[in-house]
Order: sequence, then C-alpha cells, then structure tokens
Amino acid sequence: MIVVLEGSEAVGKSTLSRELVQLWDDVSIHGSGGSMPLHAGPPDVGRPVYPQYAEMLIDERFRSLALDPDWLIVLDRFHLGELLYGPLLRGGCGLDDEQLTHLELTLRGLGAFTLILSENADVIHERMNGQRTDLVDVDTAVRINTAYVRLAARFGWPTTHASRYPAGHLAQDVLGKARVLTEGAKDLVDHPGYVGSPAPMMLFAGDVPSGWSPGDPIRPAFYPGTGRGSASYLLRALESSRANVAYGLCNVNDGTDVGALWETLHRPIIVGLGRHAQTGLNQLGLTYVDMPHPQWVRRFKHQSLEEYGRDLFFGEPVKHR
Repeated sequence: MIVVLEGSEAVGKSTLSRELVQLWDDVSIHGSGGSMPLHAGPPDVGRPVYPQYAEMLIDERFRSLALDPDWLIVLDRFHLGELLYGPLLRGGCGLDDEQLTHLELTLRGLGAFTLILSENADVIHERMNGQRTDLVDVDTAVRINTAYVRLAARFGWPTTHASRYPAGHLAQDVLGKARVLTEGAKDLVDHPGYVGSPAPMMLFAGDVPSGWSPGDPIRPAFYPGTGRGSASYLLRALESSRANVAYGLCNVNDGTDVGALWETLHRPIIVGLGRHAQTGLNQLGLTYVDMPHPQWVRRFKHQSLEEYGRDLFFGEPVKHR
C-alpha cells in the first residue's frame, strides 16, 4: 500500500513517515512484506517534470508493491509540492492541469492514501526557531503551509495537524485508512493500463495510446505526456464538467483485458470514445454508450470543451451492445 504525505516545512511529515514505517515493521508478519520510505526532493533540472513523477508510479515493481497489502510505501512529499516549490525555486510550475489530473487518477488506481499535514503559524515558527532550511525561511514556510490548505480543498485531500494527536495515534489512523484503500484497489495490479477510481461509476474507453504498436507493453490510458494532444483535451474536458462522479480511463485495443477490468471495477457504465474503441467493445460483447473521440471533437465539432465535458457525463448517447 502507499501513503503520500504533503505539507510545508516543520509540519511533521518526516516524523510521521518514520512512525508509519516503524509501526508497520513492528506489526507486520516477518518475511511477508516490508516498507519503503521515499523522500521526493525537487525534480532534476534539465528534465521535464511530469515524467519524473509519472514514471515512478507506473514502474512495474513500484505498482506491484503499492498494490500489495503486505508492503508499505511512504512518499514524503510528491507532486503537489511542485505547485508551490516550483515557482519559488525555479520560477514556475513544471506541471500543467492535465498532468496533475492524470497523476491524481494514477494514485487513485494505486489505492493511495493521501494526506496534507498542516500546523499553526506559531508552531512552525517555534519548530524552525527562526532558521532558514535548505529550501525556505520560516515566513515562507508559513505562507506555503496556508497554500497547502487551499490545495487540499482543490484536490479533495484530507488535512490534519499532527501535533493534535497523542504519540503514535495518527500513524495508526493513517495505516488503517491506507489498508482499506489498498484492499479496494489490489486487484488492479493486473491492469496496468487503467487509471482512476477502483470503484468508478463511469469507465471511459479509448482505442490505443498515441504511438503504440501491437506488441508494445500496455501503457496508462490517456497519458498526457508533455504535449497537448487528445489525452490532454479529454482530461481537461472531464475536469471542466465539475461532475462529482468517480471515473476511470482505459484503452480497448492495446491488450487490456477490458472484460476482466470491467468486472474488477464492479461493472461501471462504459463510454466508448470514438469508432475504433466502439468496434473493440462490440467485438468483446460489452454494452456501452458511444461518444465521439476527443481528437475528433477538438478538430471537427464546433463545440466548446466544457460542452464536451458535460456530454461525457450527462449527455444522451446511444447504447450499443
């Protein structure tokens, strides 16, 4: 299972990370699993930022451990930090909104428990004792702490003050919640092309990833990369709808066992995006509703992105079988 901790300096991330690993190692059955604490520092200069986060999550070994109930991975800061520290340290954020959406969907498909730690300004001042860390001074840390609280609301992450818990209690609470999420997602280990909720209401199915050829490994569906193609357009449209609906993404013709995935996801509504995806769904005998491919909408249909997003969730497409 995987726990992602975010927050400014002096809010207790590293302390909680150590407590989680210690508690996990103390209660785990010897030899059945293990723990892996990871600290994500600033992205490497000179490389695109998004792959530095995405490639870790889609690595085969990382995925298998993240979805293994006998393993614990703790990420001490991850992609949300880029939104705040990127502009501060490098003059700009290296992630766009579509890349952030895809990272969030990928984490959901891994059953990740995400948490933002926060503290009162006086606590941060006391802990930093007026001293600058390797990254920021105390006043900047306080401003970043406030900004993290806004990010919690934007992305739907829970937030808490570690100092309000008796010793060890927060670690127990986090491990309990993380275990529940991992149990709900663990069967997705056999579906590396899927990203999204482990129990979606809607499954948006495309054809194949851009540049994919028969025999290539299965890649995450609608991976936005660093361009602004159909994957980015779809992700923008889905988020623009502001629909409070759990969803997931997959491809039909890239070797994904869509029938098994559909069962694993508890039989959500399938939306076939474009003719090629719909042909594949027909061949599988799966019932779906059809919608145009985002690339076609972007190029040929005189419809706003927001209208396409609303249609994806709330339109009246034709059912097929």
